[in-house]
Amino acid sequence: IDIGAFGGVMGVIILVFAATLFSNLANAFGVTTAVRWALTANGVIYLSHPLAWYAERAGHGAATWTLVVAFALGRGCMGPIVMGGVSLILNNSAPRKHLGAVNGFAGTFTNVARAAAPVFAGALTAGMVHAARTFAGDGNGDEEPSGDDGSDGFEHDVAEAVPPTWWPFALLSTCFFLLSRMAAKMPRSLDAPRGEEEDLGRRYLD
Repeated sequence: IDIGAFGGVMGVIILVFAATLFSNLANAFGVTTAVRWALTANGVIYLSHPLAWYAERAGHGAATWTLVVAFALGRGCMGPIVMGGVSLILNNSAPRKHLGAVNGFAGTFTNVARAAAPVFAGALTAGMVHAARTFAGDGNGDEEPSGDDGSDGFEHDVAEAVPPTWWPFALLSTCFFLLSRMAAKMPRSLDAPRGEEEDLGRRYLD
């Protein structure tokens, strides 16, 4: 029930954000700038996710839910900026007469990515869970001690210092920061659609 209610509230908030604030941000700062900021924000948000794990481990239930809600809101609000912004940039970069073909290819590759993403994310999650059980123990008392004195040894110390729950989020965060760096190199001319005159001028120069 909690998960369903949480998802429903997040869906409504994200819908309102996508229908109102996104267009205002794009008009005020430009699509390329909004996308770059959103990618950077996603990098920070994903890197901060394990803080909720630390809060739960410390027994701070209220802090855990506060962090979960904040991260979900952040991801949900950045999503429409990135997805909508990329679509606008794609359309603004294409000649008017080729928009159909460009969007057709974009849709094809988008669907391929959507099919591959669960496999990639599932592998990350499985690796995180396996590493947590291998290095830190699964919490059921079934883990075998690796130290001579009956302790968990070096692996347990490493897992305590850098928990396996950090690794997938650090990888995703790095990807977002790299994308943000690439987005910063996009010309501001992509903030507006190409006009017919511009297409004719480029064709003449070619």
